[in-house]
Amino acid sequence: MEIDFNNLKINNLSLRTDFDKKLQNFIDEWFSSSKTVFVQTSGSTGVPKIIEVQKEKMQFSAIK
Repeated sequence: MEIDFNNLKINNLSLRTDFDKKLQNFIDEWFSSSKTVFVQTSGSTGVPKIIEVQKEKMQFSAIK
């Protein structure tokens, strides 16, 4: 299966939970013209941190 994310339309989602809202924010940020997105680390070694990651590197990591 192949998904064309450039033409994906996500409208009228019912944002019920905090997770839903965070997911929608990530999607909006992902499809923005910015070359980066902000993501939160797990905090497994301390306090979770918000870091800026290049979209290109996330894409490369996902297909590898």
